[in-house]
Amino acid sequence: SSRLFTEVRERRGLAYYVRAEHGAYHDTGSFSVRCGVAQGKIEEALKTITHELKKISNKRVPASELGRAKEFLHGKITLDLEDSAEVAEWYGRQAMLTGRILTPHEKLAKLDKVTAAEIQTVARAIFQRPKFRLAVIGPYDNAKPFLKILSSF
Repeated sequence: SSRLFTEVRERRGLAYYVRAEHGAYHDTGSFSVRCGVAQGKIEEALKTITHELKKISNKRVPASELGRAKEFLHGKITLDLEDSAEVAEWYGRQAMLTGRILTPHEKLAKLDKVTAAEIQTVARAIFQRPKFRLAVIGPYDNAKPFLKILSSF
């Protein structure tokens, strides 16, 4: 399980689901966290999520956790590429976004070279206040609690 899932869902029971995902585009990208939270738990959930994002920026991922993440991605990529539509997307996305196509073997070899220091560098670059945005959907009349959470990021 991811850090977010473990902390937000399993340990604290704050969300029905929580997931982090990225979007890659030709000239930009995005990283987002989505979760389904009961109204009474939203502030604690948001504080927990922002804490986890700050933590990965300030402290390197332990080697054991990084190893498990790489193993997970190896398995996911391998299983995904058993579907012909995924194979088409694999090659098409690379052709459109980078103009250079890596085989799954080449991509996994690059993945294996990722270090904890590199992860921390990227986290520091993207998890910072000027780039952080918050969208909340629900019956909320008062933005102050959310603005306070934003200002602490």
